[in-house]
Parts: sequence; C-alpha cells; structure tokens
Amino acid sequence: MTQAIHKQRPNVHFERILLAATLIVAAGLRLFRLGRPSLWIDEIGQALTSRLPFPFFFEAVLAHHGAAPLDYLLTALVFRLGATSEFALRSPAALWGVLAVYWTFRLGRRLFSPRVGLLAAALLAVNPMHLRYSQELRFYSLFVFLTLLSTDAFLTAWKENRRRHWVAYAVIATLMIYSHYYGALVLGLHGLWALLHRFWWDNAQLDFWRSRFFRFMVSFATAIVLFSPWALIDIPNETGFVGAAPPPLSMDLISNVIETLIGVSWWEWPALALAMSGIAFLFGKRRAVGLGLGIWLTSLLPIVLGIDHFKTYFFHVRQVIFGLPFFLLAMAAGAEGW
Repeated sequence: MTQAIHKQRPNVHFERILLAATLIVAAGLRLFRLGRPSLWIDEIGQALTSRLPFPFFFEAVLAHHGAAPLDYLLTALVFRLGATSEFALRSPAALWGVLAVYWTFRLGRRLFSPRVGLLAAALLAVNPMHLRYSQELRFYSLFVFLTLLSTDAFLTAWKENRRRHWVAYAVIATLMIYSHYYGALVLGLHGLWALLHRFWWDNAQLDFWRSRFFRFMVSFATAIVLFSPWALIDIPNETGFVGAAPPPLSMDLISNVIETLIGVSWWEWPALALAMSGIAFLFGKRRAVGLGLGIWLTSLLPIVLGIDHFKTYFFHVRQVIFGLPFFLLAMAAGAEGW
C-alpha cells in the first residue's frame, strides 16, 4: 500500500506542475496588452451604463439587447472601487478567463482523466476565441466561467446528494443565468443528465422525495424563480433587430463555427472527428455523461439559431462560446482514446 502511494506521488506532482504552468500561460496571455486597444462601442456602452446611479442603472441595462445584469453590476463595483482604466475595467474578464481554464481541468479530470483535463485546459488557455473575450469588458468570459462552475457544482451535488451542495448549486446556477440568458440552456444540460439518470439508470430509487432527481428539480426551480423578476420585465421588451437574418444550419456553417472557435482554419474537421470520438469513448465508459454531452453539443447550435430566428437576432459565434470548453474536453478525450 505504501509503495503504491509513493508511485502515485510523482504523477500527482507532475500534474500540478503542468497545471500551474498552464495557468501561468493563461494568465500571461490574458493580461498581455489588456489595456489596449481602447474600449470599443459595446464596452463603452457597458461602462457608461455601469456608472449610472440606481435605479437608472437597471433601466439602462434593460435597454441593452440580450443583456443580463450581473456583469454590469461587477463593472459598477470596479468603478466604485475607483478604477477607471481600460486595464482595470477588463481585469475581471481576464480573471474569469483564467478560472475557466482551471475549471476546465477540474471537469476533465472528473469526467475523463487528469490527462484529458490538462490537455483541454491547455487548449483553452491558448484558444484565440476565449482569449479575445477574456480581454473584453463584456459578459462572455464570466458566463463561460459560471457555466463550468455550475456544472461542477451540479456534479458534486449529484454525487453527494447533500442539502448544502444543492443549495450551493442553486446559488451558482442563479448567478449563471443572471450573467447570460443562455444559462437556461446550461440548466437544460444538467436537467438532461438528471433525467437520463432518473429514468434510465436510477429508476430503482424508492424514496423519491430524498432522491437526487427531486433535489435537482428543487434547485432548478429555485434558480428559475430567482431569475423570474428580471426575465418577466426584460424578455417581453426584447424586440430584436429589424431585418436580422441568422444563417440556416448547414455543414458550411458548422465548419465556420468550429474554425472560429478553435482558431485554426484547416483543423475544423479533424477537431470535430476528435470530439465525436471522445463522446463515443466516454459513452462506452459512462453512458449518462457521454449521451448527455453528445446531445448537448450537437443540439447547441441549432437551438441558438432557432432562438435567433424567433427573436430576429443576428448570429455570431460568440453566442455559443459557453460550449467551447466542453467541445475541447470532448476533443481531448478523443485524443486520449486514440
């Protein structure tokens, strides 16, 4: 037993060294030229809104199309701490970007293996798309981080099934939705996992009221109820843009989305093949994880395009950036499997 522990320690130390190096690279890239160039029009809009006194602050956020208030509130806090430079205003986004790299590792280690977690974290650390939005005074970096954090909190609550873990999940899930409306799609991913377990693998549970599924539904409903005051005011006023026409779903669009997300023009189809094989490998080991991840990644783009058509909103790849860490996790799992 002692010899086995001593054999594992070098691997653990090496894993920590690689993780530390990855996080240093991620931080360095996100801090490099963080204050340049100057704020562009969307960043200026968020900055000006965040400087308004209450309640004018919330009225201005409501006027911004598709905006949830959490990141605006954080920007307002930065202003109230006396920081006004571009570097200071964008620093929270850089922080969320580095934390997203770390939580990608955590999820990879949890769902796959430490090697998958390290590879996916390294890919995210240098990913041009994620780097760009980790240096922008907008809500995308925060949303990506809270997507990962809420998923990790959900997995912990699902495993432990303790009340304090479900409370923590409900709080994080609420914050996630308040960072971006598409947080509801992430909750849908968690709900899919819960349904698969409840009606496929955990259907032998007798005590429904203490079951993981019931406690998830309570946490899910809590997050929705806590978000409803904002949603009931803002969503009816979301009128979209006149003449906006999102592109139809096609293989060319899928290729363009993957190319933009991973930042390599010739790598989109090998990347997709790796991701799909990673999902297949995972399905062979942990069916709920593989099936849930596969359904979510393949349905994410069609769902977003459908929302865009319904709200007459133009499509941009940044709308699906919160799925990027999961795509990279699937790629890393495929690389490990081969």
